[in-house]
Amino acid sequence: ALCYVHERNFDEALRHAHAAVACASEYGEGWRTLCNIAEQVGDYELARVAGEKCVRLMPSNHFAWFGYGVAMSRLHRFEEALEAYKRALALKPDRADIWDNLGQTYQSLNKLDEAEATFLKTVEVAGQIIPNEDSREVEEEEYGNRHWHLALIELLRGKYKSGFARYRARFQDVGGLRRVAYSRPLWKGEDLSGKTILISDEQGFGDTLMLYRYIPLLKKRGARIKLAVHPALAALFREGTEADEVLVHDVATGEYDFHASVFDLPYRFGTTLDSVPSNIPYLPQLEPDDATRLPQKDQEQFRVGVVWGGSPLHKNDANRSIPLADFREIFAEGGARVSYYSFNRDMKAGDAELLPHLNITDLAPLLTDFAASARLIRQMALVVTCDTATAHLAGGLGKKVWTLLPFAPDWRWLSDRSDSVWYPTMRLFRQPRHRDWKTVIREVRYALKTAVQNGNV
Repeated sequence: ALCYVHERNFDEALRHAHAAVACASEYGEGWRTLCNIAEQVGDYELARVAGEKCVRLMPSNHFAWFGYGVAMSRLHRFEEALEAYKRALALKPDRADIWDNLGQTYQSLNKLDEAEATFLKTVEVAGQIIPNEDSREVEEEEYGNRHWHLALIELLRGKYKSGFARYRARFQDVGGLRRVAYSRPLWKGEDLSGKTILISDEQGFGDTLMLYRYIPLLKKRGARIKLAVHPALAALFREGTEADEVLVHDVATGEYDFHASVFDLPYRFGTTLDSVPSNIPYLPQLEPDDATRLPQKDQEQFRVGVVWGGSPLHKNDANRSIPLADFREIFAEGGARVSYYSFNRDMKAGDAELLPHLNITDLAPLLTDFAASARLIRQMALVVTCDTATAHLAGGLGKKVWTLLPFAPDWRWLSDRSDSVWYPTMRLFRQPRHRDWKTVIREVRYALKTAVQNGNV
């Protein structure tokens, strides 16, 4: 089985692991192998069953408890995962990866004090403590990979000064991220008067839309700006942009003096919780054209754009996306006065069959790029969305936007507040418990009903 895992032939690996435990049902290592393979292929229930057998047979094996903890985490049974990781650490307290998983599990439970303390311990156990970190400029290369989750929890808690500094650890073998090897030096705050800087996008569309707010600040420093982005974003930024030149990936960049990622900019501008650039709108205000202009419906007073699900490729999509069967309750509010428009491009199982039967107009065929989406959002009174790029697009356009968040949210939304430091026109609706979308939907429906009654959607 292990040989097939090495060859990434998981079907054969799983078959042989099953055969091994069938031949020797009391062989703990066989169950551990089956647990690990099942977790890799996404059969988390099988991983749980195998993990339970493994820890029963090998209660003094830290590998067994770690694998069982991973299975419980995948099933979102976080309390049980906590206990498994603690049992593993009692046996092997010098394993940084177990401490790291324990910290992530605390974060999933929104136990942020415990999460931060555990990530600090992870850094210590990994031997990655940085001397005099609080009193000097730390070079990017000094951060080890175990600083990554500590950075995210610091940002989530609003500790932006240390969080954005530590966020540079993302290039230390974290999730496959790598700095592009550009020919010119990385910008580290040098004078940009008369200089050209190449700014590249990074990670998701929403990240680029959120961080575009720093481009005007670079312009104020006298820079000539080249902006390199995904083709889906290029049309938006080419109209009314602060950038002097908008490029797409894999196109020759030409001459420039410095380069930086959009995610370098919050750190280089010394962003704190009180100094987030929040002047809106900062994204280009594109007027509807013939392809995107929406006809007025009879009795329609308010247009509400909605997004209930994001890309299934996003690592946190299972938590951030909302089942359409739950989300559709929103469409009952407002009667003929409110028209609902779907900006949802990624359909989950059953969505395509359900959507035609709902009180909503599907705009997916018109969403050819972010410029088209921006033109359509300009025609909405309100956007109601889960945590996707649409939230950033609507917020950057200065539209009223309600963003529906999972119990353990992304760092940029902070915690325990209903507003956003990044978008003044945004209201946040948070899950009170893990995967409790029904309560969130009830709160949104009440807010929408009130807004319609008051005529201020």
